[in-house]
Amino acid sequence: MQHMHATREALMIQKTLPEPILAALEADADALADLPNLWVQRKVVEGAEPALTVAEQAVQQLYRSLVGLQLAPPPGSWQGVEYWCQVYEGGRGLGFHFDKDEQAMAADGRMVNPTLSSVLYLTGSQEDSPRQAPTVLIDQCYCHETRCVLPEHPAWSSLVFPLRNQYLLFGGGQAHGVLEAMPAAPALQRQQGQEQGQEQEREQPGPKQRLEHDQERRQQDNREQQREGQQQQQQPQLQHDEQKQQPQQQRRVTFLVNWWPHQPDGVLRATAEDVSAGRLAAACGELVSTCDMGAASGDAGAASGALAALSLEEGRRQQAQQEQQQAQQQQAQQAQQGAQQQQAQQEQQQAQQQQAQQQQQMQQRPRRVPFVAVDALPLQAGDVLPVDDLLQERMVCINGSGIGVGAAAHAVTITHPGLTLVPLDQDAGFGAGFRTQPSVLAALVPTADLACDSNTDSDQSSVSGSSVGEQEEEEAQGQRQPQRALLS
Repeated sequence: MQHMHATREALMIQKTLPEPILAALEADADALADLPNLWVQRKVVEGAEPALTVAEQAVQQLYRSLVGLQLAPPPGSWQGVEYWCQVYEGGRGLGFHFDKDEQAMAADGRMVNPTLSSVLYLTGSQEDSPRQAPTVLIDQCYCHETRCVLPEHPAWSSLVFPLRNQYLLFGGGQAHGVLEAMPAAPALQRQQGQEQGQEQEREQPGPKQRLEHDQERRQQDNREQQREGQQQQQQPQLQHDEQKQQPQQQRRVTFLVNWWPHQPDGVLRATAEDVSAGRLAAACGELVSTCDMGAASGDAGAASGALAALSLEEGRRQQAQQEQQQAQQQQAQQAQQGAQQQQAQQEQQQAQQQQAQQQQQMQQRPRRVPFVAVDALPLQAGDVLPVDDLLQERMVCINGSGIGVGAAAHAVTITHPGLTLVPLDQDAGFGAGFRTQPSVLAALVPTADLACDSNTDSDQSSVSGSSVGEQEEEEAQGQRQPQRALLS
């Protein structure tokens, strides 16, 4: 565990929480986002004391199923958990930063990191187009001896795309942030953009074809007028549908959990009053499954003994009784055989149900997710390589209907020595130097190019704060030049 603190190691798990706890936590996300960061002590996390809220119950589940079992820290290395929710609307991002004790930083400038940092994604799907903004881990940690970040130039960056009920765990000293997200383009805008692109690519007619071209043009104008009339009729409904869908597409909700060796100043536990006043949801009751056992009943037989009468009528009566008993025995045997067959069928059905339940449980168990390794393409001075282009070149798909082939990747580690990953903003869409709408608002540029710009850039802030600073816009060689976003 202590080695994760300053290395590139990260753990990503899918299907982390049971659905009842996950749904309750998601419903409580807005309330948690409105409150300051909260604390829960180790004895509650480990279950020695009960959880008060759904959020504390979620922390307990994370510890029991993942952190406590697979990455158990040594005794004394952690004392509790700090947690909070982030709800981002409209593609908002978060600058690169370190998780730290904010009071220690404000009081005397000390950088104190948690043992572990983690993110539980409450929204996101591989079918989102574009995918929700990824969390970015970069190859930089804070050096307490030199009071600066190392290495000076990151050699790799990991992009983790939100997927509901996916959990990302990484070292508490790791630099990270959130890229901005490109809002989904309206269907009408995409269609018009495609038509404009097709129109620009058409070849101009020669002199001999001018008359035919004019006739075709008039016919096309008539078709466009008809189409515009239909679009005007459909536009109110399209706008209504987009307004309904937009909040769901752009709402990015995460549950942040930091595992601390001490309790940061000013971070307190939720109270019973918070629950009773309705500010936070109470912990869910435990789900108990019961089964009833049935009992079988037995048959009682009666015997009577008597001397057989010598008369013929008495013998016939006994014979009739014997025949009746034999018939009853045969019926009982048939009934017993039928019951055995029915029992065998029931046992077979039960075995099939148990097998199906085991398969379902296997599917619902937490599953480790691999990071897809991608090597960056070499760049020359002045080059800009959008991440989308790199993923397409490496045939890496990041959503169900996205670029590349194969299953969608939920985490990608890009190795880029000599290059730097710089964030873009939402202006890097249609008409901003990109031929298509980008899915990942980031690009790779030569680090040497940024080093040349650093002499004239006076707005860059230090990493000791919560973010790197504002991004500015530049134009170079007719295309958008992203501004640097280094942690140095």
